[in-house]
Amino acid sequence: MNVFILNGSPRKGGNTDVLTEQAALGAVAGGATVEKVYLADYRIEPCDACDACLRTARCKKDDDMRPLYEKIWWADAFIIGTPVYWWGVSAQTKLFIDRWYALVERREALAGKPLAVIAPHGDASPHTADHVFGMFREIAAYRDMPLVGTQWAVGRPRRQAATNTAAMAEAFELGKKIAASSSGYPV
Repeated sequence: MNVFILNGSPRKGGNTDVLTEQAALGAVAGGATVEKVYLADYRIEPCDACDACLRTARCKKDDDMRPLYEKIWWADAFIIGTPVYWWGVSAQTKLFIDRWYALVERREALAGKPLAVIAPHGDASPHTADHVFGMFREIAAYRDMPLVGTQWAVGRPRRQAATNTAAMAEAFELGKKIAASSSGYPV
């Protein structure tokens, strides 16, 4: 099982990073191979909806999304971490997700591949992440991806998640759950 973890936070070492790293440890403990990338390290241009990909099965943009497409094909499951910015995903995460449009005609790139989402934010209300989780529920349904779990955690101040033992344990278990999700083990 290859788990591809995407950290959509522009801040390394922040709460999204801490929680996705804990999920990575859980996935490894569950027997998975893990690759984690920081979307802020990639130059991803916005989707122009030019539909070139529908004609050629390939996005015409020559940016850093190209190697990420290769990793998407490699992956058996995904964990996407994004801080909640104004009740939505980070800009880095949105650029990445919008570029999945190039995979519309290639359903096998994502279909059947489990997805988990981690969304820390600075508000004590779990409802602050509702739009983020709703967006990923719709994406998962549209792409035929089992959504195996979501996690929110209070994310202020920076690295607060690292001292939240319950949030760290939940992220670890989410990683184990995603590792088990396509190995025949019931989720």
